[in-house]
Amino acid sequence: MMPFHAKFPILLLLLTLLSSCASTRMVDSWHAPDQKGKYKKLLISRITNNRESQKIFEDVISTEFKRKGVEALPAYMFLRNGETLARRDVLENAVRQSGVDGVLSIQTTTVEKRANVQPGYMSNSPGFWRPSAFPYWDMYGYYGWSSTFYEPPIVTTYNVATIQANLFDTAQGKLVWAATFESTEPANTVSVSKDMANKIIRSLSKNKMI
Repeated sequence: MMPFHAKFPILLLLLTLLSSCASTRMVDSWHAPDQKGKYKKLLISRITNNRESQKIFEDVISTEFKRKGVEALPAYMFLRNGETLARRDVLENAVRQSGVDGVLSIQTTTVEKRANVQPGYMSNSPGFWRPSAFPYWDMYGYYGWSSTFYEPPIVTTYNVATIQANLFDTAQGKLVWAATFESTEPANTVSVSKDMANKIIRSLSKNKMI
């Protein structure tokens, strides 16, 4: 059986990968320096062709904003079948019907595959020369204690999605806040949308925009 000291590097790698795979982080953010006032009602828009993903993102993020006392509405509530906010008339209609003062749009811009390489590991036991011990060792005892453990390099690949979030002022039609996110688990829609929502809320609160 492999001793614990030989397994430890492998266990450490697995723990590292598990912790990193649950990560959605804000890479950078920006806000308009001349922006004044707080946004009280937002339209949450997930730009994607995947309608299921759109609804989950918009529902989760809207719920998190409501928990912080900010009224938020999912954009899909104001879209008919096949419509998208990319059309100016559809966007204007959604803004008019919802009565929002801001539109928060979220869009995945790129998805790339990355690799993590853990070097191989070798352990020798006892791995040293001890003449003083030989009077007490016989051939069978020596080979029973001398063991070599080898683990080949471990290569793991994972996807990293870059997600852009933009907040537009509906009265002026201009961009007032933006942020870039990276997620190592883009397929986990609920987790990513909730993580993003909390980070967006913290950033907007810090800049006194909500």
